Amino acid sequence: MTNRVNAVVGAALASARTHLRNGIGREGGQTFVEYTLVILLVAVAVATGALVDPFRDAIGNALTAISDALDDAWGG
Repeated sequence: MTNRVNAVVGAALASARTHLRNGIGREGGQTFVEYTLVILLVAVAVATGALVDPFRDAIGNALTAISDALDDAWGG
């Protein structure tokens, strides 16, 4: 997962270097910034999605353990 995010960010940076070297007009610069922001937003969403699953499992396991402990304490 980290490799994918690094690849996306690397591609965005490489594109930025190319555009800066070649010179970009005002409208081209605005379009470039918009696309870069969208790519970064997608990368953050993917990274967040990768991090949420382990937490979701950990929280579910903790709640199950609490429920089991309460059942045992009440003789269930």
